[in-house]
Amino acid sequence: MLYITIEMEIPVNFQSNVIQAIRAVLEPTLATPGCSSCALFSDVINSDRFVYFEEWKSRAAFENHVNSRHFDNVLSCIDLAKEKPKFRINKTIETDGLKMVNKIRGTE
Repeated sequence: MLYITIEMEIPVNFQSNVIQAIRAVLEPTLATPGCSSCALFSDVINSDRFVYFEEWKSRAAFENHVNSRHFDNVLSCIDLAKEKPKFRINKTIETDGLKMVNKIRGTE
């Protein structure tokens, strides 16, 4: 699995543009083969901070997406950020969940 995270601070005067641009790509991206998740989140403490997130089943699926016009729209949002966004691509080797938390806490 690949996880793409883009953290960006968007000035108030550009926030509606970013929200509109991302809304336009959510459904087509989710319909893309290999996409497991795609979302835009806003920070409840810092109203200028947005986090764009994608989850891909394979590198090949993500690479196809990177060359799409949908991803062009995502990249255009980066240009509106106050400063250089944090752009991360994480590759997961192993995934664990609440079971691990319970085990660490001794409540399993």
